[in-house]
Amino acid sequence: MKKLLFILFITTVLSAHAYDFKVGDLVYNINADDNAKVSVTYTSRTTYSDPTLNNYYGVTDVNIPETVKYNGKTYTVTGIEAFSFQYTSIKSVKIPKTLNYIGIYAFNGCSQLTTLYIYDLAAWCNITFDYVPSDIYAMSCCPTYNVSDPVVYVNGKLATDIVLPSSVTEIKPCAFYNWKSMTSITINKNLKKIGTNAFTRSNNLTAVKIPDIETWCNIEFIDNPLTTAKHLYIGDQEVKNLVIPESVTELSSGIFRNCLSLETVKLYRKLTTIGVMAFQGCQNLTSITIPYSVTGLYRQTFYSCANLTSVYLESYTPIECKSAFNSSLTAYVPSRHVSEYKKADGWKSCAIAPWDPFPGDLNEDYEVNSGDVSALYNIILSGGTDYDLNSDGTVNAGDISSLYQLILNN
Repeated sequence: MKKLLFILFITTVLSAHAYDFKVGDLVYNINADDNAKVSVTYTSRTTYSDPTLNNYYGVTDVNIPETVKYNGKTYTVTGIEAFSFQYTSIKSVKIPKTLNYIGIYAFNGCSQLTTLYIYDLAAWCNITFDYVPSDIYAMSCCPTYNVSDPVVYVNGKLATDIVLPSSVTEIKPCAFYNWKSMTSITINKNLKKIGTNAFTRSNNLTAVKIPDIETWCNIEFIDNPLTTAKHLYIGDQEVKNLVIPESVTELSSGIFRNCLSLETVKLYRKLTTIGVMAFQGCQNLTSITIPYSVTGLYRQTFYSCANLTSVYLESYTPIECKSAFNSSLTAYVPSRHVSEYKKADGWKSCAIAPWDPFPGDLNEDYEVNSGDVSALYNIILSGGTDYDLNSDGTVNAGDISSLYQLILNN
């Protein structure tokens, strides 16, 4: 009997968690790399038949302070360790601006947790959530993970229209995960990156507001809020006629995915890359011109664009096209290269029609200049019949005058 009691005692000791100190409802560990900082931790990872022995038994509202005082010393609270509130009955959590880390499974199984209070949005966007992407349960490092209908407050107000402070340059992974109350997000000019699952399950998000298109195009997206919101605004004006600035050379994958407001898109000739799924689901887009500077279109770039019926291609050489479209459309290609496009993979399944993207570009260098005048002289001297620019039925000096006019107009 004594041996059995000894074994039970040892088991209980081993299952308990040795924390450094307790203040109020919470227990803390002093950070190994900085003894002026502490992290909230757990009392036990074991579920006992006696509920009074379980982790944070009886605690419903967790108010994590910015600082905590123990034995005459003041510590800054900077983290929540892994498993800290796992399987507890907590109902609300208040997050201070000093917090910068939440560990794996910190809120796993917190089925009664319904309310999250945040007091510094910039600090919240910068919290590191420790999880392994391949482990879906590891997402419970996020306090809103287990909640079917979470209520989030920012600075005492219900989180509906979120405006990022100018100091936010990155939205860390999971930052707005399952924020059901959020209806809009306003991006600042300094934002450079949006992390994994940053807006996953925030299903009531309907508007993304940006300062300008250049800012949007320069963000590194791992999770794009526009995919859910489907409506893009510059200020309060919805973006319907999109103009990509000349300074932009690359459109990242999924950048305008599901944007229902887009009707037209203008791309400048400094653009070289259009990422996969860049315009997927843009159902009101009817036509687009692909500049000659773009060398290829790839996986699902224009999938589910139900009203996209026309694509205008400037390139004289058929550009690479791999599964970019899944709808019937007409590809308008340079008139002298129709036969080449009709034979090219990715284009031969489309209806091919001629157009002239650069009237007067006789030597096909994508510019109309004096080199084209020399080319036209040679055509006239050789008795050629191509390039009747003034449509009088012959190629002669009158076409040179027309060419000069085109050069002046360019």
